[in-house]
Formats: sequence, structure tokens, C-alpha cells
Amino acid sequence: MKKLIILTTIISFLLFGCKTNYTRIGDKNANYIPYYLKVYEADSLFLIENYQRSYEILDSLFNKYEVVNLPEYNEYGTYLACSYMIKEKSTGRKIKKGYAKFNNLGIWHKKYKVIYKGLDSLISEKEVLSAKNIYYKNIDFKLRDKIISMIQKDQEIRKNKDFEMMELFSSRHEINLDSIFLANGFPTKDKLGVGLNRESVNLNLLLLHLNPSKRQDLVVFFKQNLVNGKYSPDEYATIIDRDFIEKNNEMYYGQYQNEGLNFAKDTLTVNQRRRIIGLPTLDYDKYRSKYISELMNGKF
Repeated sequence: MKKLIILTTIISFLLFGCKTNYTRIGDKNANYIPYYLKVYEADSLFLIENYQRSYEILDSLFNKYEVVNLPEYNEYGTYLACSYMIKEKSTGRKIKKGYAKFNNLGIWHKKYKVIYKGLDSLISEKEVLSAKNIYYKNIDFKLRDKIISMIQKDQEIRKNKDFEMMELFSSRHEINLDSIFLANGFPTKDKLGVGLNRESVNLNLLLLHLNPSKRQDLVVFFKQNLVNGKYSPDEYATIIDRDFIEKNNEMYYGQYQNEGLNFAKDTLTVNQRRRIIGLPTLDYDKYRSKYISELMNGKF
């Protein structure tokens, strides 16, 4: 009887014990920095068509972490593309999960036409719609509509260059964002809904236009959500760079997109900073941006 109890305990540990090592987005003790860095490694292999190794890295990663699907990388799309290219038998099932979790697949590769055609052949239109319905059910449409309205008002005022109104609505948006963060924490993209009706739910647009002192008050909150998987390294670095520019006329991470601005000349130091928050090197960022630009302009 005692041996049976011990055996049952061992089996239970083997079956369920490993699950305790699985990290979910927003977990209290989550650390997604290693996750981000592995995504770039897999991405670099994907772009040079080493599909097998890229797949292996992502498959191992997704067994340890809930998938984030970084807006700049769409690592789940990369995973599906590699799965198809190496003829993994479970690709069809994985496609359904992709639509249910992310609404679209998002593949950045010069062979995207071949890959999309292959993936489409593995799933019916009915299955796609069914999976997307799951995605829609998880969206907080009330929160989504509120943020869309805030973004639209912000952009409208800035287009008209009405500085007095900018100040007014910046203050209003501070209050609204405080309320949102208090009630929801930092809202994830799956809660806001990505790729619907071409409407922007890019929260960073609002955060970049807050009063600098308010952004400084939120830096610790931003960092927590960067680490727990809710806030991407690109978005976080852009916010920090914006404030660093205003104080020092240069970027801290080299991520803020604006021509004519410089980052510190010591790229080794900058790359060390970038790695700490889960960003790729400046060289890889530049290489990939060029690749995507050429892809978008039909040069492949």
C-alpha cells in the first residue's frame, strides 16, 4: 500500500508537476525577458530559412511560456510557417489556435505567399471563422471602444495643432488611463482586439502624449508589465527614449522612431541596455527593418 502511494505521487508529479514551470502573461513572478530574446533568435533563423531550428526554439519556448506574439515579430506566425515548411503533422491544429488567440497569423517572410497558401490548405473557412469567434468573445469591447475614442480625439487635436486643447485632453486622458489601469491593470492586446476594422488600439500613442512628469510616475508600472509579458520591449523603450531625448537630446535605447535623432555613440553600451529589457541588438533591428521594408515594397 505504501509503495502504491509513493508510485502514485511520482506519477502525479510527472504528469502535473511540470505545469508549475509554465509562465503565463501577467503572472506575479513572470519574467518574459528571456522569452523576448529567444523570439529574436528564432526570427533570425526563420529569415535565413533555417525553419527546423527556428521551429525547435519556438516549440520549446511555447512549452514554457504563454505566447505573447510581439506586434513587431508575430512569433506565433513564424512558428506556424516553420511548422508548415518542415511538414509537422500538427500544423493544422496549431493554425486553429493561432486564429483563436490572435485573430490573424502575421507572417513576415519573403516566401509568405507560398506559406499562406500552404496554411490555408490545412484549414477550412468554417474552421477559421469558428476560431475567430473565440477570439472575439475574449475582447473587452467596452474598454476597446473607450481607448479607440481617446486615440481618435488625441490624433484629431494634434492634426489641428490646437495646443490648448492638447493640454486639456492630455489631462483628461491621464485620468482615464489611471482609471483603466486601476480597473484592468495594463490591458493586453487580445483584450483590446487587434486587426479589427482597421481601428488603432495602440495604447502607446496615448502614453507618448502624456505629460512627461506623468510618464515618469508610470515608469515602474511600465517596467513591471514589460517583465510580465503585457508590454512589449519596443513599446517600453520608445517611452523611455522619448523622455530621455527631452532631457539629453539623445536616445537611451535607440528605439524611438524619428529621423535626425541620435543614440549614444557607444553601441556596445546601448546593446547591453537593450538586452536587459529584451530588445535585439541595434544591428539586428536595422537588418530586420530593411528586410521588412523590402518585403512591403515587393522587392522579393
